Amino acid sequence: MNIQTFKNGFNFNEINYIFQDFENENGFIKYEIISISQVLIGTDNGIIFFDLSCTINNKFYDNIDNFINELYK
Repeated sequence: MNIQTFKNGFNFNEINYIFQDFENENGFIKYEIISISQVLIGTDNGIIFFDLSCTINNKFYDNIDNFINELYK
């Protein structure tokens, strides 16, 4: 599955998502890393789960931090 990025958001499965903070027990956050290969991303359409099996702009990542940095670029 490929994620295509654009300013302030991304397209995934032919749906556009805009980044939006979400609330967890620590307050409002942009994303939450839940494992070394998984992350929750806040969007205008809810919280989206991604893992390193997804590509961003057709590129694979082997580090969740690099994945997140590329997604928010």
